[in-house]
Amino acid sequence: MKKGFFVIAFLFIFQSFFLYREFSINHKLNKTLEQNYPVQSQSVCDSVLNIYKPESVTVYDGKPAKVDFDSMPELRNFYTLITEEASKGPNFAGHFTFIQWGCGTSCLSYAIVDAISGKIVLFKPVLENSIPSYNVNSRLLTFNEKDEFRHLEGKNFKEIINLMDIESGKLREYYEFLEEESGKTWLYRLCSENVLDGIYSLDEINL
Repeated sequence: MKKGFFVIAFLFIFQSFFLYREFSINHKLNKTLEQNYPVQSQSVCDSVLNIYKPESVTVYDGKPAKVDFDSMPELRNFYTLITEEASKGPNFAGHFTFIQWGCGTSCLSYAIVDAISGKIVLFKPVLENSIPSYNVNSRLLTFNEKDEFRHLEGKNFKEIINLMDIESGKLREYYEFLEEESGKTWLYRLCSENVLDGIYSLDEINL
């Protein structure tokens, strides 16, 4: 009788030990899984640019042609600015010069001049809330690129609103500057998204 009692007691203590051990492990595991992890928002345009294969450019290193204002007479009012900037040579897409000037608060105008022919091939009189980025070795023209908003990286929408950051309503846009053999040029939009995409953090989630 006593032997049976001790066997039952031993089995009860043995089972209790393993139940406690399992509870302790699960408790620690749950505490770890309950930690909050910030999740970075995704940028669709990053994915587009990863497969983007732009046309190659040949950088023009000759003397820039005199600006032909007959190609866009309305820009004669900016004669001095445009001629001075164009004389510095191409800074965009191989043989073009991107020239910009202010037109008011958070507003700019820009023109693109062909350094070889001197023709003004593109003019945008009003562009609001946009910062252009470009270089002579690429046809890619970006407005409000990511680097302009790195100071908001990792913050969520609530934090951005608390900062009263009006930049959150801006668009990030990517264009490819295309030209035909005939000389016709245009901007082809590759992608656009909110400037905060790929920058801000989503609300924290529990894993």
